[in-house]
Amino acid sequence: MEKIYECFLKCRGLSIDSREEQQGKLFLALKGPNFDANQFALNALAKGAKYAVVDDVKLRGKSDRLLFVSDTQFALQRLAEIHRKNFLHPVFALTGSNGKTTTKELIAAVLATSYEVHATRGNFNNLIGLPHTVLNMPAETNFLVLEMGANAQGEIAALCEIGRPEFGLITNIGKAHLEGFGGIEGVVKGKGELFDFLSKTDGTAFVNIAQEHLEKIGRKVQRKVLFSSDFETASIGGDVEVRFTNSKPTIEFEIRWPNGGLIPVATKISGSYNFHNIISALTVGNYFGVPLEKMTSAIADFTPHSNRSQLREFSSNKVFMDAYNANPSSMKLSVTDFLETYTRPSLLILGDMLEVGIDSDIEHQKLVEDLLLDHTKFDEIWLVGNEFGKLAIQHPKLRYFSSAAAAKDFFKERVIQSYHIFLKGSRGIKLESIFD
Repeated sequence: MEKIYECFLKCRGLSIDSREEQQGKLFLALKGPNFDANQFALNALAKGAKYAVVDDVKLRGKSDRLLFVSDTQFALQRLAEIHRKNFLHPVFALTGSNGKTTTKELIAAVLATSYEVHATRGNFNNLIGLPHTVLNMPAETNFLVLEMGANAQGEIAALCEIGRPEFGLITNIGKAHLEGFGGIEGVVKGKGELFDFLSKTDGTAFVNIAQEHLEKIGRKVQRKVLFSSDFETASIGGDVEVRFTNSKPTIEFEIRWPNGGLIPVATKISGSYNFHNIISALTVGNYFGVPLEKMTSAIADFTPHSNRSQLREFSSNKVFMDAYNANPSSMKLSVTDFLETYTRPSLLILGDMLEVGIDSDIEHQKLVEDLLLDHTKFDEIWLVGNEFGKLAIQHPKLRYFSSAAAAKDFFKERVIQSYHIFLKGSRGIKLESIFD
């Protein structure tokens, strides 16, 4: 592996997709149940890749720039481990049930005002995405921010062995990926693997005492930074207090300096629950010495994207788009916030919550029943997907659709004007396509 790493150092980054620009890169041919990138290795070399790492013996003798290993995914992870060990600057990791990507992007935005930050792109947060992130650090990077995602116990621990974070944060613990984790206790244990790693390596944990479970999980770590995202008594350390002031239509807050100074901040971020993510980013920035003026400017300028907490105009309607992912915890938070923020006429378009596991029927039914208990707050609910389709609940304000395409066709037929519309569902439902 050392020889391959020496070859990697001669390259200008790593590629795992032959469709990308390859000039000067190391191409690594991954394979899975339905694909085998070994067949594209020679094409990657022809497009300018300096070397290609492969594990198909049929390619022997085809090029002296092919580097053979027994398993390319294992090689990817080992290369990342070596590269990480040679990186001598701070490495910060975060995980959690909800808000990981938004929090990661806020932290990166705050730190980037004072450091050369390289952060996980999008949700490249698994055993392929995290090594890809590590191996594509620009040479000038002096702060690495890694998002860690998991569907089952043991995955965060494996990611920690590759990324070896010195600092870490868990956003929250909720009902996400219950099928893989085996229930909420499995989620607590699985997400807590980040703090387990920090404990055994003498790292530092950032612990939000306002979030359920986190203070208890954080007890195992000797070095920790305690903070609170409580709406009334938020604090980011160093006697700096933050007061939540508004979330209609976007979040506003005030930062109170120890000397009595006051900084009002207006953001472009919707959803009061995102206040927790903002406080996390401010706490991290404050710990690493980012001036308050730079932090508040970064938060104020931050624009949500990728269908996360986005406000869009569609015809005469205002659409709140949070269609990237969904689980029982995040669905309840975001729907409640929407109904408290926006007036009628309003339409809730909810997509299936995937990966809930054996409790899927129960969780989908409970969500709808709870909403119907207070049906005066909205005009209609459209339920999209097979999981919602299993429900036998009937109500004048409910409509069922088998797919986002079916909902889109119905929306075109209806005359819906001046509505507040809320979209949330798991990524696989593709609710955003309704408004494409």
